Amino acid sequence: MEKKIIFKNEDVKNPPKIIISDIDGTLLNSHHQVSDRTKRIIQDISLKVPFVYASGRCPQALIEMHQILLKKAPLIALNGTLILDENFRPLAQVPLAPHYVASLLNEFKKLVPHGAVDFYTAKNWYTTNSDFPGQIAEEKIVGFMAKPKPLPYPIDEEAVLKIIIIAGSHEISEIYDYLTEVYPYLTILISRDDMIEIYDPGASKGKALLHLLELYKLKPKDALAIGDSPLDYSLLEVAEKKAAMANSYDDLLALANIHLPNNDEDGAALLLEYYDKQM
Repeated sequence: MEKKIIFKNEDVKNPPKIIISDIDGTLLNSHHQVSDRTKRIIQDISLKVPFVYASGRCPQALIEMHQILLKKAPLIALNGTLILDENFRPLAQVPLAPHYVASLLNEFKKLVPHGAVDFYTAKNWYTTNSDFPGQIAEEKIVGFMAKPKPLPYPIDEEAVLKIIIIAGSHEISEIYDYLTEVYPYLTILISRDDMIEIYDPGASKGKALLHLLELYKLKPKDALAIGDSPLDYSLLEVAEKKAAMANSYDDLLALANIHLPNNDEDGAALLLEYYDKQM
């Protein structure tokens, strides 16, 4: 028997006028694939309302998902530090300040001697260590390879929007504790047991959603947000319809007013099908 959607209140049962969804852990299953069912409903519903991807991925790694849409829409990339229009042209971006990047470069030399440090710009994804197992795994997940670029990263060439550190899971907590103490003015998150993400606190998926709501002349009550990770919390804070996958972390489940089956059970597709019938 298929698992059901749990609506916390009646108001969220009305169809949205815009949908914003995370990708990994939400639309993709645990094998990092989009099911035929999910693909079909995304295509159908994208003809009726804007369907916006909100991902931590770089733009190049969003192309395949964007091609699924029958009617294109803007995208939120790199955790909200970059907003692209439907033709992949930048609408807005929030880079890390160059002096912070320069300071972090000195830290990485001692903090991550054996792992990988990745730099994301509006056009490129660079890594300091293409051979590190965690780096190889990340590239396999997104289906796109980073460009090798050893330290020091040339900060005068391209504005850095996001930095990730990939290291052994036993090292991540210590690196995180150090960075959050020394750099309290940056957003620093553990997004995977072997990964830390760093970006400007002026950026988030939620703030990017507010930008798009203004663009479409819509309000938070018109929006449905779907996610599973700590990076999706700000997204669900903004949207009135807040959907969390069963595989979400506890705080997101507590915030959500719509609970879905997990990403291996087509939980997001089930909700989209429900709204699609009302449109």
